[in-house]
Amino acid sequence: MITVVGCALVLLLLAYLFHRQRVAATAAAGRNSPAGAGWSEKRPLSPHQSARFEVSIPPLDNFVLEDADEIAYRPVRWNKHPVTMGISNMPFETWFQLDHKYTYIQKFRALKTREDEYNTTETRAGFHDAALECLCETASFLSLRYPQLFRVERRQYVQSDESTWGDSFVKVEDGTVKVVHNLVTGDVWDFDAIEREEGKDWNPMKVAGQLTVEDLAMLCENDNQEYIFQAGHVATQGHWRFREKLGCTLHEIHVNGPVEVPGWRDVLRKSMERYFLKMTPEKAVQRTNFTFQNGSTLQFEPSKRRHAHVVDPQWEATPEVLKSAEGMYFRVERQTLRRMPRSGALFFSFRTYLTPLLTIAKEPGVAGRMASNVRAYPATVDEYNSTIKYKSVLLDFLDKAHADDVASGRVKLDEKGEEIRQKSYPF
Repeated sequence: MITVVGCALVLLLLAYLFHRQRVAATAAAGRNSPAGAGWSEKRPLSPHQSARFEVSIPPLDNFVLEDADEIAYRPVRWNKHPVTMGISNMPFETWFQLDHKYTYIQKFRALKTREDEYNTTETRAGFHDAALECLCETASFLSLRYPQLFRVERRQYVQSDESTWGDSFVKVEDGTVKVVHNLVTGDVWDFDAIEREEGKDWNPMKVAGQLTVEDLAMLCENDNQEYIFQAGHVATQGHWRFREKLGCTLHEIHVNGPVEVPGWRDVLRKSMERYFLKMTPEKAVQRTNFTFQNGSTLQFEPSKRRHAHVVDPQWEATPEVLKSAEGMYFRVERQTLRRMPRSGALFFSFRTYLTPLLTIAKEPGVAGRMASNVRAYPATVDEYNSTIKYKSVLLDFLDKAHADDVASGRVKLDEKGEEIRQKSYPF
């Protein structure tokens, strides 16, 4: 006679065998399909992901680089400055967005790459293949989205050699990228030639960083399910330096420094780490954040930084600039995030946009919303941005611009005399 305990043990054994069978099947599928190659058993393919992940990128056939305007990101809300992840879905075709500032920013980035004091690019030992995947995905996207500006050559596809398989934006039989032509700068990068010259552990991120105007960072998961900054090309950051963060965990990136990122411990850490673990290749996301600075430099000079989180260290030495907002800029950072389909690495891009406050004042409704948002800064954000150095001057300027908007009729009022606000705010 079988006891209740005996039945329970039999059921547990059957459940365990069924689980092992599913894990083995998932691992086999991962080894045999481009989308799953290199994924560990603890990260099976998403049930919503097809066996072959592929997305079509429509080309911008009539795109003229010199005539392309910057996108006017204005991520500010009325009466609130929420400390949240603030992510939204990103259409794949908007991954890298080029405009007329491409050549200028590329020259700036190339200069910083050559200066030893910045140390802007590296791929750490053991992470070459993941970084190469990030480079191939970047080059493939640019060649398809902007065919007038970039061209790639591809390897011959070999079914038994996954290193030859096509990326997310082409068919697997099309083969992986092996040569990139930047038709804007005239540069050509032949990956095999680079490997012969620099060795098998050459730095793919250095090439990726010379294709885009974005800063790039690759994070990989360790055995403790922590994400580590293992490779990147970062030349235009303001508050931090590449060498300060390379090799750090996601947590260390946000807390190391004189002032940690607002809300990280209480709000952001758990949600971000959980989101990263669950993120799959078929979905890309983006977010924007902003601050203000004096002057139009993309990267603050190390010699002028008082500490890692000063919005503009020049204010420390020259407080008279606080008397005027004319030299102030609205600094927006657009961030994108993808999981690479083969390695599982998380690939970030960061693009910095600088807009003079004098330009902001001419945009109907933006100044009023911006002033409302700045007044709603939590104390932690005020501390992080060193707001005390510019808040009074900034608000005086924005309030005057908003009053001009109302007086000129560019901002409409309702029957109560209150501004008719947009139901949603533009990114």
